[in-house]
Amino acid sequence: MMSNRYDDYKFVTRDEVDKLGISGLIGTPMLRAYMHGFFMDAKLHREAKTLSEPFAYEECVMPTLLTRCDLLCLGVGGSGVVEPVGAVVVMGDWSMTWHAMTRLAEWAMW
Repeated sequence: MMSNRYDDYKFVTRDEVDKLGISGLIGTPMLRAYMHGFFMDAKLHREAKTLSEPFAYEECVMPTLLTRCDLLCLGVGGSGVVEPVGAVVVMGDWSMTWHAMTRLAEWAMW
């Protein structure tokens, strides 16, 4: 298979450049003009996207994790009831949540 010359580059349109806040890079070697947009280094694109949308990961992943945790606590897709390792007297609700999140993290590693 032949390697493509632009494997390490991401194509972005003018609107995406404005949205990422990197319109100051237009005309520099970091944004290579091509047809109706630009090619930019994939690493630079990832960093610019992270800086322009700092909470995108949490907004995307946290609802999924909470839904999985709820299903796990209800016994759907897991072994059933989540029980603490030892007898917890203080903060029992927190302990149940912590153990559920621990099991969820182990389950998500699959």
